[in-house]
Amino acid sequence: MFTISICLTIVFFFCLSLYLKYPSSPVNLSTGSSVEEQSGSISITVGTSEHGQGSNLVLQSGRSLDEDELGGSTLISAGNGSGGGGLLLLRGGIDLNVDENNAKVGGNVKIEGGISSVGNGGSVFISGGSSEQGIGGHLNLVSGYSNSQASGDTLLATADGSILEKSSSGNVIIKTGQSYDELAGSVNIESGENILGGGGSIFIKSNDGAISDGGSVEIVAGGTGGLAAKGGSVTIEAGEGSNDDAGNGGDGGDLNLRGGFANGRALIDTGGSVNIHGGDCEYSL
Repeated sequence: MFTISICLTIVFFFCLSLYLKYPSSPVNLSTGSSVEEQSGSISITVGTSEHGQGSNLVLQSGRSLDEDELGGSTLISAGNGSGGGGLLLLRGGIDLNVDENNAKVGGNVKIEGGISSVGNGGSVFISGGSSEQGIGGHLNLVSGYSNSQASGDTLLATADGSILEKSSSGNVIIKTGQSYDELAGSVNIESGENILGGGGSIFIKSNDGAISDGGSVEIVAGGTGGLAAKGGSVTIEAGEGSNDDAGNGGDGGDLNLRGGFANGRALIDTGGSVNIHGGDCEYSL
């Protein structure tokens, strides 16, 4: 009996050493292939709740306690196809409430980089697909449509800096990619057209400085290093009044250039200047 106990103990610790040393067994979930018809589907669905909140569905890759290794990756990919790739849809839950006096909201979709205690937080990369011969995939950020109210806002912003550490906020950079053709891609900022009323405005403003200078706004055209080429132009033009009615047609918009207001009460405090001058020339007659 004592000998059997020793043997079982040895077997237990041997199995435990294998468990700690070697990877655990993988789990593969797949349907069969089909030659003529569509292959079988896989559905993972959490049950319906009559009164309480619906239960969660968690898909999580494995974590690693090794300080030199990363946690496992999670790959969610639509299927490949000779007639085109499959659609990958990430969508929040539908609001089933129909009571207009007790309106709810549809479920949110949140994509967030990983948290880090002492290092940098994880980044979020969203990019269109690449193509060998065709145009690369588009990236569309579009707010939601409403049948009776205004469409949703689109906010592109960085997080606030830390007030405790007195750190700055991040930058917002909108730029096109580098071009190896004649022209690089353009950046177009355009407000929406209004079929029944006034057009939307474009408001560009740098913010105030609480104890230092306010932020600047610079609009600079591109330079050129090409032979007999010309630097880019900057055109600021007010809108036209296109109505040609003989009684009271449309008026052209005003163009206002104004220096900043000075609220200081000292004699040396002055309002901002408006300076307009042509470009300099390195070699002139």
